[in-house]
Amino acid sequence: MGNVYREFGNLHKATYVLYRPPDSVNVISVLQKSGKKQAMNSTFISILQQLISEQGRDALLNPTKCKAFLSDYTHGEYKKESRLLLQALEVGVQKAIDATEELELCKKQQTMILQEEHFLTAEAASDVVDALALVLRGEHKSEALPVCSNCGKELQKEWKVCPYCGTQVAKTSGSAANSAAQTSYEKGKKYFDEGNYDTAIAEFTEAIRLDPHDADA
Repeated sequence: MGNVYREFGNLHKATYVLYRPPDSVNVISVLQKSGKKQAMNSTFISILQQLISEQGRDALLNPTKCKAFLSDYTHGEYKKESRLLLQALEVGVQKAIDATEELELCKKQQTMILQEEHFLTAEAASDVVDALALVLRGEHKSEALPVCSNCGKELQKEWKVCPYCGTQVAKTSGSAANSAAQTSYEKGKKYFDEGNYDTAIAEFTEAIRLDPHDADA
């Protein structure tokens, strides 16, 4: 995982990314400092996860239903994200992702369709496809997810720091952290090779946060 700093160096010349981030690093703030903005806000993705949790998967698979629910769930915010999402839903991206047995290939195909036939930028197309894949095909847990004691947002079990407010949460064991860090690094490398730099930055940052002591190994 020592290559993570070199990968960061290929993306940014800012020196702060060459140092080990503190345990309280906020992934969102790192992305903001990079000068690039992701098309799909992470809180908006959490809203989509809440939507299908409460209303069922059809609330996202059906564009008409999704449009009706979005204004209530977003309280009129995230208009750019909502517009991109609804555009992808009208194309049928969500149905392709939900039905495919070859998810990575499907994501590439749907991203190209959004770029070439519907004139989305590469970043916007990739982000909305990744968001739909995460919400529809992400790991499902039967038990309730933990929530941040400070902001109340749902957290994944492996997170040691809330990505929304930076509050420290339950610690992960060393071996689990190393495994999770390696997974994030491998994902970041794949996204970097594909030219999806925003997502690569997020994964590299997560890898360093999860296991900073192995970053320069």
